[in-house]
Amino acid sequence: MSLIISNNKQKEIENLLSFIAEGIVSKNNNPNLGLLSGAMGETLFLYEYSQINIHYKKYVSKNIDYIFESIENGNVHHTYCNGLPGICLGIDYIESKRDKDYKNFDFVDDQIDEWLIEQFNVCIEDGNYDFLHGAIGIGIYFLQKFKKGDIKSKKILNILLKFLYDSAIKENGIIKWKNHNNIVNISLSHGMTSIVLFLLELSKLNIKFDYDIEQLVKGAISFILAQEIDLKTYNSFYPFTSIEQQKDKIHGSRLSWCYGDLGIAIMLRKSSEIFNQTAWEEKSREILEFSTTRKNSKETTIVDAGICHGSSGVALIFYNEYLKTNNEHYAKTAQFWLDRTLEYYKEDPEHFSKVCYDTITGNYMANPSILDGTSGVGLVLLSFITNQLDWSKFLTI
Repeated sequence: MSLIISNNKQKEIENLLSFIAEGIVSKNNNPNLGLLSGAMGETLFLYEYSQINIHYKKYVSKNIDYIFESIENGNVHHTYCNGLPGICLGIDYIESKRDKDYKNFDFVDDQIDEWLIEQFNVCIEDGNYDFLHGAIGIGIYFLQKFKKGDIKSKKILNILLKFLYDSAIKENGIIKWKNHNNIVNISLSHGMTSIVLFLLELSKLNIKFDYDIEQLVKGAISFILAQEIDLKTYNSFYPFTSIEQQKDKIHGSRLSWCYGDLGIAIMLRKSSEIFNQTAWEEKSREILEFSTTRKNSKETTIVDAGICHGSSGVALIFYNEYLKTNNEHYAKTAQFWLDRTLEYYKEDPEHFSKVCYDTITGNYMANPSILDGTSGVGLVLLSFITNQLDWSKFLTI
């Protein structure tokens, strides 16, 4: 039973969940197999939904069979968002929950890992550390394999750590990275915040690596904190990418999962827990408290329901923070963005067209994915009912 929603609100949510599930199972198989962008994400939603509606259990195995068959036919990509790293993590998550005798990653053969290592090396050579589309995303896959006992994966983690150490720009205790487009980006989705979050996961292993993780984390956080802009002028603590990148014209950042203050706040809280830095925890709380006041579309740029840059992503973040801190401000903010998500559905209950807004075309578009579409909205809604957010680790929150 939900901690913060009424019975009437829960019925609204259950109706929308049914709509989303039916929309997924009634359409053709998605040729995009990705965890965050395609069929694996849809399957993850159907699995979580089948825990409260057993009717959809049969579609989980069916979808996984389709994904395996499609991969065998050559439909392979290397990115966490669209390809094998995320797909393998998603399947492993589902199988470990539905089979007590399951052995982690036993479906992954050497050929998959060898190919991913080749693609990983290409990302390193290109200087592409990107979480969603580069080396960090592949690294997360090998990190999880290492946690489950695959000792060989430590070599990949060391290579990635060496790359981050060698490519870091170090100046007076401050560390920054330029991406493969030669841009300093501090965001969660594509920038330095995701690097720090990955490094935190390495540090929690409590094993010796060849490079000083704490030094990298502290240097990176020092740089990110130095990016703070005038709150009254820009209505956010941090810019869209970085002051350095936007020196001609600084833009404040949206309220979202992908870019801006919320990802940085999450990273600071997690970092403070590991390295016992009270100042980071206080800054995280300051950012989140201010973010509870950002609600109109001009302040937030939120115009759709998706996780990436829409209302359900903000609702998820604040609900997650509420469960960790018991801060009532976060609970009320989560409720506000949950209500906004339901309003987007009510505006077009036959199609739920306001789930994904395309900033290039200026139009709303159908999208079944986790990151930008209905599967992600569905997973968020389920979390409000069940208080289970295990799946949200795939978003590093």
